[in-house]
Amino acid sequence: MSDEFLTRSEYKRQQRQKQEQEIAPQPQKKPKKKRKLRFLRRLIAFLVTVAIIVGVIGGGVFAYYASSAPPLDEAKVKEEVHKGDNQIYVTADEIPSRVRNAFVAIEDARFYDHHGVDFIRFGGALLANVKGGFGAQGGSTITQQLVKNTLLSPEKTPRRKAQEMWLAIQMERHFSKQQILEMYVNSIYYPGNIYGVATAAEKYYGKNLDDLKIHEAAMLAGMQQNPNGYDPRDHPQAAKNRRDQVLDAMAAHGYITADEAEQSKSVPVQATLQ
Repeated sequence: MSDEFLTRSEYKRQQRQKQEQEIAPQPQKKPKKKRKLRFLRRLIAFLVTVAIIVGVIGGGVFAYYASSAPPLDEAKVKEEVHKGDNQIYVTADEIPSRVRNAFVAIEDARFYDHHGVDFIRFGGALLANVKGGFGAQGGSTITQQLVKNTLLSPEKTPRRKAQEMWLAIQMERHFSKQQILEMYVNSIYYPGNIYGVATAAEKYYGKNLDDLKIHEAAMLAGMQQNPNGYDPRDHPQAAKNRRDQVLDAMAAHGYITADEAEQSKSVPVQATLQ
């Protein structure tokens, strides 16, 4: 009798437990949205960690290369931009606005805002170098180019680039923007052993800087990137394409109007050459 009672009690207990389990709410799966948010948080954390590690390593490499840079010798910089009797040297006050604006527009649009290095432009150049190999795009500011022209070799290596950036920052502490721009436009090389934009204006157009037309100023500014390749005497089509890029940049930054840019583009690059 006792065994039968226990068996029935056990049976009822099992039935009760079964009913409770059927009534009890089933655990719900976590929404997909929460899983995506968790994944994004982890991904962001991973990317931030990688960025910090890369930044630390990059900073260390930059500091190592920069430590081997030559000292900023102000006397040497000034000496290097004076090329002798054949050079027509112009002071900052003697540089017309259209010439100054042409160089700034195409070479260093944020020249008056940065302190030697344009990190926004440098970031874009860095991505281009990752895709196309080191040296695919320079990203150098006018100050950096002046450093390269006067203190460093033209080789394209990470070491030289780090030295160039470091010295550019130092140069901005020693010279004003007007002084830097003055030394820069006087140190530029043009084909035929010509140095300085004023000398080039005389040799190419038989004019003083003040007399240059917009399209002529744009041509001389554009040649700086590749003097021989953009020489309008030998490569008129390449020179025209480059000149028009400068005119577009001047219009984009508000130095000239769109109509002025189009009118200047219509002038053949060889029309006013000597």
